[in-house]
Amino acid sequence: MRKGKRGCGHIRYKDTNPLGLVLSRVTIQTPEELDALQLEGLSTIEALRSGKGTLQEVQHMLNCLNLSETLVSMGIGPEAEQAIADAHLAFLAIRKRLERWGKVEVLPAELGVLQEMYGWLDAQRRCVDRGTLDDAARLCAARLRTGHPSVREWG
Repeated sequence: MRKGKRGCGHIRYKDTNPLGLVLSRVTIQTPEELDALQLEGLSTIEALRSGKGTLQEVQHMLNCLNLSETLVSMGIGPEAEQAIADAHLAFLAIRKRLERWGKVEVLPAELGVLQEMYGWLDAQRRCVDRGTLDDAARLCAARLRTGHPSVREWG
C-alpha cells in the first residue's frame, strides 16, 4: 500500500486491494511455503548435528522455541508444552558448554529434544492460517523487544 499526494493535498491510496488483504490473512500457507520453512529448520538441525553449528543456528532454534511457546500461549498446540520445556533445558546446557569451551556443541540427546520441539512447531504452523501465524510472530517479536519473562534469550 502506497500513499501519494495529489496537488490538492488529499492523501490517496493506490495499489490497494482490501479483499486481497483480507483473503491473504485467512488462507492457509501453501505447502511450498511450509516446506521451505521446514527445510530451513531441518538444515539448522543438521548443521548442529554435524558439529558445524554456529550461534546463528542456535539463535534460529531459539526463535523457533519462542514462536512455538507463543503459539501455545495462544491456545494452538498445547501438547507441545513438554517439548518446549525440554528444549529450554537443552538450550541451557548448550549455553553452559558454549561459555565453558567457546564453541557450539550439541549432544545427541539434545538434538533429539530440539527435533521434537521443531516437529511440534511445524505441526502448529500447518494447522493455523497465515493471519494467526503473523499475529504470533508479531507478539513474539514484541515480547523479545520488551524483555518479557517468557522469552528465551542467550543474554
